[in-house]
Amino acid sequence: MPDAFAISSPTTSAKGRAGQVTFTVTNATGRPVRIRGSVTGTDPVKAEWFTPGPEQDCVIGGTVQFNVGWTVPKDVPPTSPGDKAVAYPLKFVAAAEDRPEEDFSELSWSLEVPAPDTKKPGGFPIWLPFVILGVVAVAVVIYLLVKPGPDGPPDVTTTTTASTVAQVAVPDVNRQDPTAAAKTINAAGLKAVVDPSPAQTQAANEFPCVVATFPVAGTLVRPGTQVQMLTALCRKVGPPRDIGMNEVTICSRYPGLCQNQRLDPVFRQDLERDARLNN
Repeated sequence: MPDAFAISSPTTSAKGRAGQVTFTVTNATGRPVRIRGSVTGTDPVKAEWFTPGPEQDCVIGGTVQFNVGWTVPKDVPPTSPGDKAVAYPLKFVAAAEDRPEEDFSELSWSLEVPAPDTKKPGGFPIWLPFVILGVVAVAVVIYLLVKPGPDGPPDVTTTTTASTVAQVAVPDVNRQDPTAAAKTINAAGLKAVVDPSPAQTQAANEFPCVVATFPVAGTLVRPGTQVQMLTALCRKVGPPRDIGMNEVTICSRYPGLCQNQRLDPVFRQDLERDARLNN
């Protein structure tokens, strides 16, 4: 049976009581899947040492990355007894969420654990006197500014800071023509940025439209904030049109909308109101 996934990594040998290794996983199952990552090893290795990250959706032939971090407790003995270095043998496992026993692949790697750092914290920080001098200088300046004069207290001028600037609500332009939607956003004091979806053949009952914005409609932002408009083809009647991009593609094009290859939850809800993801 061929491997369900192709797994690669810049290194298969790591060292340290804490760190991170990146594993790249390519979907070779022939179907869209949701992939989970995990790390296994023999005693004394524990699964809780590792944080492989969240599960990720992956299209046929698509690629996702798992940034596996680890922290080894201080009471775990080092893997370098005497002069001979020894490493804990490990395996990174990529498995399909719906069929983990049938669709999975493994990549062997190892972790060398050094002795715990027993150094005591450093002595008196050399930067502390400068901080104290800075605080004293600020206090002197404030005293001189508010010190009463011979004829009474000085005039106090109230200044307006940037924090008092009124915020603007992002307009709701979903299902509007992109050109008209951009004018609406710009008229609100914001900057419209059009992010077109991949080219699709337009049917008779379809029209170019905005399927989602980020920040989403109703969000309070500062004037001049950029508002990204994701466009696609909307149907005048019938079910919503597929926008032509799956979640992995959107996250690769617009990393600011995602975290760990997953769409921002609020942006996802806004997007799914008018178009479904091609999962």
